[in-house]
Amino acid sequence: MTCCQKTTAKHPDESVVVTFDFTPALTTGETISAIDMISVSIWAGTDPSVSLAIGTAAVDSTGMMVQVPVSGGIDLTTYAVKVQVTTSNAQKVLSLTAHLPVRYCQ
Repeated sequence: MTCCQKTTAKHPDESVVVTFDFTPALTTGETISAIDMISVSIWAGTDPSVSLAIGTAAVDSTGMMVQVPVSGGIDLTTYAVKVQVTTSNAQKVLSLTAHLPVRYCQ
């Protein structure tokens, strides 16, 4: 399920939570059992030090979504935030990427 979801732009000074919804890829009764990895890269723009900060992520109460706190970033840069999870089906690993634009004027 490596696909991309768009998010609302954030101001460089804001801290927001990006929600990754894995529901479409989960079968009935299946849930997220572990967050394996979260990575950040540059999708568009320039940020030599990748200054978007990731906080402690958590699986929501439904077991189908991951909430990732983010802060910082450079104006006119769009970040690709990727989350990889294991489900209650131990043979199934899913990943989802969100493109997060950072803008002074939204």
